[in-house]
Amino acid sequence: MNPWKGLRGLRKEVWALSAATLVNRAGTMVLPFMVLYLTRSLGFSSGRAGLALTAYGLGGLLITPFAGRLSDRIGRLPILLGSLLGAGLFLLVFPLAHQYWAVLAMSFVLAVINESFRPAAMALVADVTTPEQRRPAFALYRFAVNLGMAVGPAAGGFLALVSFRFLFYADAATTLLAFGLLAFLSRKLGITRAAGRAEPSAFPPGKGVKIRPLRDGRFVYFLLALAPAVLVYFQLESAFPLFLVRHAHLPESAYGLFLTLNTVIIILLEIPLNTWMARWPHRRTLVLGAFLCGLGFGATGLTWGFWSVAATVVIWTFGEMIAFPSASAAVADLAPEGSRGAYMGVYTMSWGVCFSIGPWLGAQTLESFGPSAVWSGVFVLGCLSAFMLMFLKIPQASN
Repeated sequence: MNPWKGLRGLRKEVWALSAATLVNRAGTMVLPFMVLYLTRSLGFSSGRAGLALTAYGLGGLLITPFAGRLSDRIGRLPILLGSLLGAGLFLLVFPLAHQYWAVLAMSFVLAVINESFRPAAMALVADVTTPEQRRPAFALYRFAVNLGMAVGPAAGGFLALVSFRFLFYADAATTLLAFGLLAFLSRKLGITRAAGRAEPSAFPPGKGVKIRPLRDGRFVYFLLALAPAVLVYFQLESAFPLFLVRHAHLPESAYGLFLTLNTVIIILLEIPLNTWMARWPHRRTLVLGAFLCGLGFGATGLTWGFWSVAATVVIWTFGEMIAFPSASAAVADLAPEGSRGAYMGVYTMSWGVCFSIGPWLGAQTLESFGPSAVWSGVFVLGCLSAFMLMFLKIPQASN
């Protein structure tokens, strides 16, 4: 059995989107180095620099539901191209901001432009795939994101040694290149401007009905059930590195090596794994993925050195690879065809909410109550998410 065979039947839209995403993410340099840029180049305090990221996060939270709904109305492709073109041009002028209020405003606007891409991209993947293709398709999209992110921040570190301004120029260049690539492939492959736009008359009876996502009780329950696992996953941004350095007494470089291990596993295994599980019911994959996330991060508290931590990274990486492509596919199956963009927008927003809470909560718990409280707590959260997801019924949609 060929573990990559699930990619063979994917439509041209998925490949074009993944190619553009790979180019765009390979130049992602500004956000990973934003705090360093603001503190070392502009002289802001760490607290002020952190608030700039908060402004970016707020912009992303506010725009994603609107962008998803707009993509239902005018099509996915205009939103995708507009986001890439706007972000690329805006990154060129961002370094002109030196006053603190201007940096906050531009961080917010950059998020509004940049984060519009995600719900439209995820809705497009859902639009052009069959239910059995969706997990491999979302895994391919995540593959492009992760492979690009393995390149961008690493290259950004070398550019920052020369000048932080080069980060903005390089990020802008790759974003505009991604815009050009997606525009070219869309024209070359015959992807229409209205790709993904809802056309109720073309749907089977009942499929074109538009429903507001937050009035869909099953969808809201799904978001609430998945949220504890997402909170656990975001400890990668705060409690995990703090624990490694302060409590496990590992060097900062170890954190980078664990991120590399995570990325390599995803690049090598996520697509074959999701191809193999393509026929599994959503509930099974979501429960297993959430439990492995909780188990992997929870076991961090039992580690005694580099290799034992590496073993826990492998566990939660498998949880991530199983749960999150399945979650995206589940949203696609929960959403009526005329409202997929809106559903993906709210789903993306829920991740933003968890990102706003998770890293802060983990760091505060570690600081106030110690590592035992953090890692036992995340294990409980992972188990809670798995337990709640056991009661979720998501029919495998058929096309």
